[in-house]
Amino acid sequence: MLHDHVQQLETQGYAPSYIKGVLKAVKSWLSYNYVELKRKIKVANADMAVTLQDERVPTREELKAILNHASIRARTSAGLIAFAGLRPQVLGSASASDGLTLGDIPDLKIVDGKAVFQTVPAMVIVRSSLSKARHRYFTFLTSEGCEYLAAYLDKRIAAGEAINESSAVITVSQGYLMKGKNKDAGKKFVTTPAITKEIREAMLAVIKARPYVLRAYFDTQLLLAESQGKIAHAYRQFFMGHKGDIEARYTTNKGRLSDELLTDMRRAFRESEPFLSTAAEVQEQDRKQLLLEMWREQAKLYGIDPMKIKIEKQRVTERTTDENKPLGIEDEMSAIKDAIARARESVDEKYESRLVAGEEELVACVQSGWDIVKELRSGKVLVRKKVCCHHQLAV
Repeated sequence: MLHDHVQQLETQGYAPSYIKGVLKAVKSWLSYNYVELKRKIKVANADMAVTLQDERVPTREELKAILNHASIRARTSAGLIAFAGLRPQVLGSASASDGLTLGDIPDLKIVDGKAVFQTVPAMVIVRSSLSKARHRYFTFLTSEGCEYLAAYLDKRIAAGEAINESSAVITVSQGYLMKGKNKDAGKKFVTTPAITKEIREAMLAVIKARPYVLRAYFDTQLLLAESQGKIAHAYRQFFMGHKGDIEARYTTNKGRLSDELLTDMRRAFRESEPFLSTAAEVQEQDRKQLLLEMWREQAKLYGIDPMKIKIEKQRVTERTTDENKPLGIEDEMSAIKDAIARARESVDEKYESRLVAGEEELVACVQSGWDIVKELRSGKVLVRKKVCCHHQLAV
């Protein structure tokens, strides 16, 4: 009978996870009544997450659109998930009995009726009672996330709410506590389903996915930052709330890390912030970084070491200006362009370069004699083609 029921559910198109849940409930009931089910009943594609097959991480543009569609509270919740990597359950538990408080953000202070962040990126402490793995850890919130949170808190203060360290970061709407009808009335936190429902409504017009993909966005963007050498893998693992080397040290030291390590973790997160932010000025910076990367690859085609050019330019700048500051992107690009121009004057082979975006265009270029140089971080491919040959150089 149970096997027939499983087959019927599969025929009706129910998800394998749902069918497994039914089996588990029946087996539990039979075990409670001292009946052992010895026959194994298999569920087709039992480990396949049907509802997640087509789910993907939103792009920066899509995340920006989601934040624009959201209410001020939903935008703050989404920002804490996407820009700090928090799970929705951290903001408010399923029963609204616990959640993130202002005291969990030590860099946040209320000064003259305004929310002020003393340090950005701001530290966010996740207590063990809120952590999925039941261990205490911390992460950081980007400047964009801090702006959303400050605006939300300022609005609550202006509405007459008395805010202190025990106040919920994400709280119930004004007037809800006065209803006195709901079983959760009188609690300051918002339930997890209520938080995710708000975010889901904002996402509907942009992307079909669960609110949890915002946390996947945080992880994915930090992975890109890690690939660019901006942040260590152990740091990213710790900020996600996963167990690892940093977590073990943090737990062993009873929630304390050395000042040097803490400073370095904040620095690494700050340098990774451009990968997380949706701000226009950050995207422009990324565009310049992409151009710089392209020129570096172009320089290598002429046997030029981009790092050597950068160091030489840095030394010249320090000698002429008496300033010891990092070389800007524009200055480095200019130095590389000059080096390439000098190289072109002395070689007998010249190349034309271009960026290719689509697969069909790339195939057409290769068939036309273009050589693939490198795939860039943006997904585009740098190709080159020899355009002319001159006299042989004397050796």
